[in-house]
Amino acid sequence: MITFTFNDDEFREWVATARSRFETMVLTMVDVASLIHANTNQLVPLDTGRLEESFHWELREESSDMIMVDVIYDAEDPDSGFHYAEYQHNHILNHPKRGTDHYLFKGIQASRSMAYQIIETDYMSLFGTFKGGY
Repeated sequence: MITFTFNDDEFREWVATARSRFETMVLTMVDVASLIHANTNQLVPLDTGRLEESFHWELREESSDMIMVDVIYDAEDPDSGFHYAEYQHNHILNHPKRGTDHYLFKGIQASRSMAYQIIETDYMSLFGTFKGGY
């Protein structure tokens, strides 16, 4: 009788470590959302401040191994109910204090390099613990 035993303890340990780091990856995406917030909020057209205060983010799981973050501005005129965040994003407007058109796009572009660096560092750290081979 010939038997073969495969010791997968090292791989199982790596999987357990990767699962425990899921929370770290969630926090990573929160860090990315905060970075985008910092880089977009300074570009938001400001009159009453409602648009600036409407920023929020939502995490969603795309698959078992991918977490996405949606960054959202959704300001509403209290009198008419008109959601003006998209309108102000897509049009050049004159505002008394500050702001620019395409504020979310421009802020995300300004955040891109640092966001990728944050994500890459944290995702790659998941693989550093696996010492096995093929």
